[in-house]
Amino acid sequence: MRHSLGWFLGSVLLLGSLACGGGGSSEPPVPAPTNLVVVPGDDYKTYKATWTAPVGTVEAYELETKIGSQPYGLPARFTANLQRWDYFFDASVPELTDCLLRLRAVSGSRHSAYSNECSYRIGIAPALRSVYKPMVPGGVEVLWWQQTQVAESLVVERGFTFDSATQPQAWTVIPGLPMGTTKFVDTGATEAAYNWYRVTYRKGQESVTTNIGSGWVPMLPATNLQVVPKVTGVTLSWQNQSHLGSSIQVYRTSDLDAKSPQDGLVATLPATANSFDDVDALPGFYTYFVRTVGPSGDLVVSFGLPAQVPSAPGQPGFSTALQTLPVGTHRVLAPNGQWVFGDHSGLSDIRVILRGAVDWEVRDFPGSTRTANSWLRVDGQSRPHVAYLKDAPDASGKRTLVHAWLDGVTWHSEDVATRLFSEAFVERRLTFNLDAAGAPHFVWMTEPTNGQFNMEYCRKGGNGLWLFEALDPQLQGIESVNDVQKICLMLDLTGRPHVVFGTGYYGIIRHVLRTDGGAWTWEQAASNLYDLNRGSLAIGLTAAGKLRVFAEHGEFPAVDPTHPITLSMIEQIDGSWSAPKVLHRRPYVSLEWPMAISQSTDRVALSYQGRLILMEPAGTSVTQFAQAYYQQEAPRPTFDGQDRLIVTRMVTSAYDRDRNMVLGPCRVYTEIP
Repeated sequence: MRHSLGWFLGSVLLLGSLACGGGGSSEPPVPAPTNLVVVPGDDYKTYKATWTAPVGTVEAYELETKIGSQPYGLPARFTANLQRWDYFFDASVPELTDCLLRLRAVSGSRHSAYSNECSYRIGIAPALRSVYKPMVPGGVEVLWWQQTQVAESLVVERGFTFDSATQPQAWTVIPGLPMGTTKFVDTGATEAAYNWYRVTYRKGQESVTTNIGSGWVPMLPATNLQVVPKVTGVTLSWQNQSHLGSSIQVYRTSDLDAKSPQDGLVATLPATANSFDDVDALPGFYTYFVRTVGPSGDLVVSFGLPAQVPSAPGQPGFSTALQTLPVGTHRVLAPNGQWVFGDHSGLSDIRVILRGAVDWEVRDFPGSTRTANSWLRVDGQSRPHVAYLKDAPDASGKRTLVHAWLDGVTWHSEDVATRLFSEAFVERRLTFNLDAAGAPHFVWMTEPTNGQFNMEYCRKGGNGLWLFEALDPQLQGIESVNDVQKICLMLDLTGRPHVVFGTGYYGIIRHVLRTDGGAWTWEQAASNLYDLNRGSLAIGLTAAGKLRVFAEHGEFPAVDPTHPITLSMIEQIDGSWSAPKVLHRRPYVSLEWPMAISQSTDRVALSYQGRLILMEPAGTSVTQFAQAYYQQEAPRPTFDGQDRLIVTRMVTSAYDRDRNMVLGPCRVYTEIP
């Protein structure tokens, strides 16, 4: 029995041992990755880890990092389908720190053995790429940002190539840049080439090099341009930087605000030249440029320099200022010295812009698609008046003439007359002016009705009602409305209206005067002024009250085959008209150019193709203000209350949405007494 019991207990213990797995686990171990390799990444604190995946199935990997003397930190976990891991160190990890990395596989809650350990050293922080400016005065500006806190020395090198895709094979150290430098101007850049720059930071045997940028460097321009006025013209001087130039070109641009040279080449000089005397420049305002011409015709523009060529003795000089002003087709200087602007472009409504207590104020006139000649006037109290046409309500084809004015606070308007106004060139056949009291006077042509047409004069009577008087041009031998060119109206010192207009292809100027008794007298002031419709027609009074008429006209082909435009003046002296006196001739341009007549002295200013012609009893002077191509904004002359000549010209313009107007810098030239 004792043996049987012992045998039984032994058998039970054996079976229990087999049931508990006494022979080891049935799950195989998790296979480990091998061949862990760590290489630097794109930044000095990044690396790229690769490895050989284990044979077998794993769910994920864990990569552990040991920084310096610290223990291994928490692992980075990622899925098993990856065989590369890009990682970056925290910004707090200092430069030149040694690190260890190891990798293991994960399956469920079980881990494999670790892979081999890899060492990695965080390097010196490199320079950050620059803002590269190819051209600054004196050379090339190079800029970068320093990150390193441990580097002990700095080396900056320059190389150059002739295409942007190829890096230099040779580099030149730029001397004189101590540690801590992050910006400098390179005066040794190679012209007409791509210049490359790289920065190296070094500590002991360790270093890091960064290509911080490249850029094309053109031929170097002339610098230190100086313009010194002389008794006649100016003297220019400059310094040449380029070693490749084949010649020097000097440009004179007739625009004080020019940003680049347009027409105006005045000299071509040897490449070694560094000065030039410009003795042919008219008195006026210019910007000079010096161009360096390369061997293949490449042009380099220097920085422009505004300059004023002084006036000759006895001729007017001008001061200049740049003001921000509204843009308009009309610009009137009021007696109080304030500008009043009117705008009427194409078939748009007219508007008046004037300076308010705080800002520019705009007044629009809806339905005002046609206007009188010189439709914006300012009276002796600086109040603006306008005259325009609007469609009559009866759809008869007639239009109503409207007079509107500002009394200082409020705008008022009144209908003057409803007529079948001349449709062809209505702005030239409808005019108005103001008398000394600020009351309006009108003259217009009407369209033919049953073969009859008329010229009417209109003013207000003492009872406030409009008075109309017919001038009966057909009785004076005028056969057609089209025979009448631009009409001018002026009130003399006694308040009598004078009407002047040109008629006929062969240029007859007629003068019509309303006498004190109310009768209209007609007379021929001039004849044989060929083609009067080519330019300006204006009327004025001398300081002594003499009537003068200024007319731009052509020349008979037999006299001048080139057909220049001639400005002639005729005067009424002791009741008779003088023979036309030629004041100026200009090339033919089918535009009417701005003209101003002084009402207190015997001076006339005419602007054309950028030039201002000032005609005085002592003689005629010419001043250059702009390029000839500036036809859309010719310099505009006017005379202020002190008889000073004021010349204005818009430089540029832009729409101001908040103000609902077009504004721009305006160059204002004021005559120096």
